[in-house]
Amino acid sequence: MVIRSRTRPAGAVSGRGLETRVLANSIPKSGTHLLLRLLILLGFEHFQKGIRRDVLSGSHPLLRRLLRAYGSERVPVGIDFPEYVSRRWLEGRLGRVPEGAVVSAHCVYSPGFAGILREQGFRVVCILRDPRDTALSHMYYLKSLPRHPAYREYMSLPGDHERLMFSIRGGRLGRHVMRSLEERYRGFMEWEEEGGALMVRFEDLVGPKGGGSGEAQRRTVVRVAGHLGIRLDDERVEEICEGLFGAGRTFRRGRRGGWREEFSAEHVEAVKEVAGDLLVDLGYERDRRW
Repeated sequence: MVIRSRTRPAGAVSGRGLETRVLANSIPKSGTHLLLRLLILLGFEHFQKGIRRDVLSGSHPLLRRLLRAYGSERVPVGIDFPEYVSRRWLEGRLGRVPEGAVVSAHCVYSPGFAGILREQGFRVVCILRDPRDTALSHMYYLKSLPRHPAYREYMSLPGDHERLMFSIRGGRLGRHVMRSLEERYRGFMEWEEEGGALMVRFEDLVGPKGGGSGEAQRRTVVRVAGHLGIRLDDERVEEICEGLFGAGRTFRRGRRGGWREEFSAEHVEAVKEVAGDLLVDLGYERDRRW
């Protein structure tokens, strides 16, 4: 999805927001396109020229071969299968993003990456989702993506039970090593704690059409706009909320709590084992008795 126009949306009263550049960062399958849709409705252009999303997600099959030669300092990109790229290369690619544009990424926090973004004047907005729903959506996504470098190994697992278990626990698939849910989320959450990013939740942004709250959706839209220096009147907030749900080429169901319908008892126990404390820390559960 690319919007060519830079026209400011009707009803929006902008401060310096559309003079900045935005990194929309997410754990894969936690609401990337929902967040992008919001930023586009706020008036930002989705910039793709010169920066492939799969490079910033660490899943490009030629990544290492193409980028080894660029300097000695490396910056991690990706979350599921992290890779290290040249800082010099990344600076050049991010430097192509114009003011008023947003670029998407799936990246763990690192001081090096955060430093590049500060130097180049980026604002960072991150989105996360209940790890159980993320694992389920992740399984369906990998099954539908033959070009993914781990697709063949993932599909060689006996069935969806084992594939979902792998998306929860992580592990090795041939030469590919995927981090567990706990590891993926902990590295991502540091964006808020250390990187000055705004962290929002899929469940708050998805609104009533996705099983969420209209009031939480409105508050989240206003928070994101405020982080980017944009003021919205009430009419424009309602227009944005109405246009949010269901957009995106990888949108499957996008509802909260879908894991309850498909998790087996073994999957529940696996999540408790590898990410039980994480669910409590994020506020998705009060304790491990769920």
